[in-house]
Amino acid sequence: MIREAILDFINYCTFEKGLSKRTTESYTNDLEVYEEFLNKGGITDVRGIKDSDIKDFLKVRNDNDKTTTIAHNLTVIKNFHAYLLREHIVLKDVALLIERPKLRKSLPRTLSISDIDKLLDIELDSIFDYRNKAMLELMYGVGLRVSEIVNLSVNDIDLTNCVIRIMGKGSKERIVPLGEYSIYYLNLYLDRRREMLKDNKPCDKLFLNNHGMGMTRQGFFKNLKVESSFEEIKNEMKTKLEKFRKSDIKTGFTAFGPHKDELEISIDRKNAKKFASQGQQRSLAVCLKLAEAAVMENIFNEPPVIILDDVMSELDDNRKNYMIEKITNKQVFITDCDKFVSEKLKTGTVFKVENGKIKRDEN
Repeated sequence: MIREAILDFINYCTFEKGLSKRTTESYTNDLEVYEEFLNKGGITDVRGIKDSDIKDFLKVRNDNDKTTTIAHNLTVIKNFHAYLLREHIVLKDVALLIERPKLRKSLPRTLSISDIDKLLDIELDSIFDYRNKAMLELMYGVGLRVSEIVNLSVNDIDLTNCVIRIMGKGSKERIVPLGEYSIYYLNLYLDRRREMLKDNKPCDKLFLNNHGMGMTRQGFFKNLKVESSFEEIKNEMKTKLEKFRKSDIKTGFTAFGPHKDELEISIDRKNAKKFASQGQQRSLAVCLKLAEAAVMENIFNEPPVIILDDVMSELDDNRKNYMIEKITNKQVFITDCDKFVSEKLKTGTVFKVENGKIKRDEN
């Protein structure tokens, strides 16, 4: 059976080759996709796989994935079939003569000094700002990979001796001295880190997410992208809205806007719901709503009424402040508004919905 052969191969990679957990997880994901393709073709035994089956699989992947992804898929498949031959499970390595796709060589993109300054220039407001600042200063000051920083535990930091213990690729450990800035912002974060724990459940990971669990690689990139480009997202959406505004006015219908039930927000051509938190999804919806309002004001020379239906509940204080700044002196209709917003909002009327009826929130 193909599944049993895959499990044996992953165990071999883990215990005999000593590959990292992340690498074996990547191998497993690639081989499961490969297995699914073979099963659809009626192949359930590794001894029934031919080189033409592998080529057909790569053709299908070529229609959807980047060349680098396909090259990685083929590397995993080649390693898998080489293992099958070495273990005498098959009589021939059917992947041996299949050539890897040629990868385009390109120079790495580097950050300028101004880019780095912008990246590190985080206004410390919420606990997430303190965490992000500490992470970036530590990465920049010590020279850490993203995978290394998200795997740090509290016990890896020795602030007394100003050093950090890092477990790198191949489970190789190194001790690196900490700089002054890294120590300063780590101390600020550690003083408030307990606020991020949920129900006082302990977590030994140094950097936590909004669920009180350890930060992941995906979470790091999502958080960094949304936090550092809030205004850019709004401006990009505004450009798209202006492009279609003539046809929208003519037809009386807009294809954009968070008021539409079928709205899907995509990041890198993937549905944001699959990997973005509720707060990040709502942040994007807020940007789109503000961009839409700016476009309509430009068309009719007067600001439209902005309806915000329960968009504040998943936003942190930093995003709420941004929102309040943008809607001040606008015609706004807000439902289910929390105390934080109602106290800071200088203008506008706050409403709440009770038993299907809209009522003014007198609080």
